[in-house]
Amino acid sequence: MFSSFILGLTGLFYVVWIASSSFAEQRIGSENGRRNLQSERCIGPAPADWKYEANESYFGEKNYIEYIPGQLPIIISAPHGGTLAPDEIPPQEGALRDGGSQDNARQVVEELFRLTGERPHLIVNHLTRNRLNANRTKTNELSYGNPAADRAWDEYHAFIEDAKAWVTSSCGRGHYFDFHTNGHADKWVELGIALDRSDLQLADDAFNTKALVSKSTLRHLAQNSALSLAEIVRGPRSLGGLLAAEGIKVVPSPAFPDPGKGGYFNGGYNVRRHGSTLGGVIDGTQIESHGVYINNGAEARRDYSIKLARSIKHFLEIHYGFRLTVERSGKGEGMIEGQDQ
Repeated sequence: MFSSFILGLTGLFYVVWIASSSFAEQRIGSENGRRNLQSERCIGPAPADWKYEANESYFGEKNYIEYIPGQLPIIISAPHGGTLAPDEIPPQEGALRDGGSQDNARQVVEELFRLTGERPHLIVNHLTRNRLNANRTKTNELSYGNPAADRAWDEYHAFIEDAKAWVTSSCGRGHYFDFHTNGHADKWVELGIALDRSDLQLADDAFNTKALVSKSTLRHLAQNSALSLAEIVRGPRSLGGLLAAEGIKVVPSPAFPDPGKGGYFNGGYNVRRHGSTLGGVIDGTQIESHGVYINNGAEARRDYSIKLARSIKHFLEIHYGFRLTVERSGKGEGMIEGQDQ
């Protein structure tokens, strides 16, 4: 059971990122093929002014924004799908709910815990989307200028920055995933990394350029991997490739390297800000899960959440050199290294 703590805006804090040089030494396909075992786990110190406890639930003012710190090099956020509709923030026109995205995010968190023995960091916006769209710049948000909405926006992104500071300091690198729902007729999961449809339609030779690496929210990973950008984005070991191996229809992936004329969200404000496009060691992916997977009954959502969590775990292990798999002891308490059950 999570404990609850209330933090006012003045209680939120910012931490200077600590750059890590260790990841460059972990390049896939390095000549000696060896890994620094110390970098396979998040064993570095927390930021000096860290004041959170893992797996506790912290709230901003009036419980509009929630942060549950984790201990994995994974950050998950759910900016839409909230249900709170306070009178102090009037509703805005034209903002749909992203139904199921928060439930999906929480189920993936718990499945990652089952697989690894630790939870990722989770940030949730509990306001309805027509009260606060946390996936826009502050000044472009429809409720901009409303003090309560502005404060909630600040809290939401400050919590993500705090999670990034922990991952940077303790893990040296990591990945941020922003969870959404799409209703496109293609019925596929859309992985957005700030590359346009036209970028994804390029052949691999034209796709594997420094310009597109720098444009993408996977910039840090791509600059420190022996794999090409195309292999990272749409190859068999890409997140799309791993999801496709689970039976999920997804773009980009080996079967669907680009969306063609189909529906596709290529990544909004959150992954562009909190991914590595602008620097840092945290990469970012926007996951637009189709309603057929998460709004088609509890059993379908759970099945998809299990497959997504497994794919995220494998993606981090393949591309970042982490060893995340653990096996619970017979009594369900201690953790020992092992294989997925």
